[in-house]
Amino acid sequence: MIAKTADKINTIGGFIPIITPDGEIILKFRTHGTCFPARADGYTTRPSYFQVLSYPTVDNKVYIDYSDGTGEHEYTFKPNNDFRGISFRCNSTSDPTQVAVNTGVYGVKPNDGFGGGEFGLHFYQDLANAEKINTVDHAYTQERDVYIRFENTAQIQSVIFYNIVLLGTFPSLAKLRNLTEQMLILMPGITAFENQALSTLLQRISLADLGISSNTLPLWIKNSPVKDLNIDSYLVTNTAQEFETEVIEPLKDTLEILSMDGVPMNYALPESFSEMTKLKSFSLERDYAAENFAFPADLSTLTEFKILSLSERIKLPLAQVKRFIHEVPTTGKNINIRTFGATPTSKDFVLDADDYSVEELNASYGRWNNGIPPTCVGQMKALKRVTIYGSYNYTVATSYNLTGWGDFSGATALESIYFDWQQKMNLNFPAWLTNLPNFKTFSCTASFETQQAFDDFVDSVYSFVTANASLAAGNTPFRYMNIIAYDSSRAVNSWTPSGVYQEPAGYAQNSSNGTPTTPMEKMYCLINNYNHSWNVKPT
Repeated sequence: MIAKTADKINTIGGFIPIITPDGEIILKFRTHGTCFPARADGYTTRPSYFQVLSYPTVDNKVYIDYSDGTGEHEYTFKPNNDFRGISFRCNSTSDPTQVAVNTGVYGVKPNDGFGGGEFGLHFYQDLANAEKINTVDHAYTQERDVYIRFENTAQIQSVIFYNIVLLGTFPSLAKLRNLTEQMLILMPGITAFENQALSTLLQRISLADLGISSNTLPLWIKNSPVKDLNIDSYLVTNTAQEFETEVIEPLKDTLEILSMDGVPMNYALPESFSEMTKLKSFSLERDYAAENFAFPADLSTLTEFKILSLSERIKLPLAQVKRFIHEVPTTGKNINIRTFGATPTSKDFVLDADDYSVEELNASYGRWNNGIPPTCVGQMKALKRVTIYGSYNYTVATSYNLTGWGDFSGATALESIYFDWQQKMNLNFPAWLTNLPNFKTFSCTASFETQQAFDDFVDSVYSFVTANASLAAGNTPFRYMNIIAYDSSRAVNSWTPSGVYQEPAGYAQNSSNGTPTTPMEKMYCLINNYNHSWNVKPT
């Protein structure tokens, strides 16, 4: 039932919030910590931020009352070409008592003069423990209400809360009537939602990794024109009927991207899944029961479906991945089966026939086919990028690395190969790489246990390239290659080639490599005569 009084519409036993069409909307959030925002996982390097965007070319302001006696603070949105926005951000740092300088176009910098400065923070000035004022303590238990309002509420387009301490009931953002994006991610303190409107204009919604889960979607999601829906660890569907009722029936005409990581789905999808004809991407990651998962019988209607991400969902039958490859009538497919090969018993993945639809494959973390890449790689004739990371901790019994290249010379369209963390693999270039004329990028960071192993690798690349590439200018096969053998974020098992980086004896630009005698001289030739780019550990 709805009652109207004066210029207000009020809820009476329904879902519609109190809305004053031309009035002011104030959102109230419960939080704790010594600063805003405080990270929900305060002891990781993951950032946290609260970001708001206005519609293009529309100037705006946000007003925040931190309930600490410092009054209401005014922040003007920042321009980025036609866009306007603002971001309050606690940037990542390995020390939970420190924060990094706020960056980005929309960052609040400087802040409001209360300790935040260049960091994009507000430090509360009324803490019971005065020694905590102007310090970072995400877990500080003193709670408070933070009040947020906007100068031009009707022009707010996007609101994102990521990894922020928010507690209890989350207020209705449906009061922001022209909002098209609402992202709530990694906020375990949220335990309920305020009653929401019956419908919204929202097209992109995330309710991911919150402190609550449900076997139903909120009504305001079902009645909105949602294109991108992330309900990781939120929606609990135990039957195909529940999935059909909660997701397919209300959203099949608009949904393009669906993420249900951490959601149990141990059943055959209903035939109505094939009615989601606009679906482009389906993510069902994390290790949950999936032995009984199956696509519907007819996949021919899914003419936009290109991305299938199943990282860690290793119980899902590979036969269903094969059906996605062979039966979904799209090209340019991207498949993630990360960890599928990380099983005590080695397994392979073989297609029924050569495939011309998959362009990207991630099969990381597994020994697969007795230590070589799965057979399917060589059957993928349109494949442009393959990623098979190893495990940095290969001493763990459940972690398996590759030991050799095998032979996937049939993947003749390959451009990029990523074999990072493959410490137990002989990475020397095999002769059959000549069958991959478009091969330009090879990444092998953190993959060499000894100096000799890395020097041998450099020697093998030099021998392969000088035997198969032209010295003449031009972007011909095996010229302009990018060899990535070092990443400062994972510097272990990385080396500098032996020798001195210099011209070898007899070297002539664009005509002769001379007689290089060290791996470093060979790398010099590859960089200067073949236009390679090499990223190796600095000296």
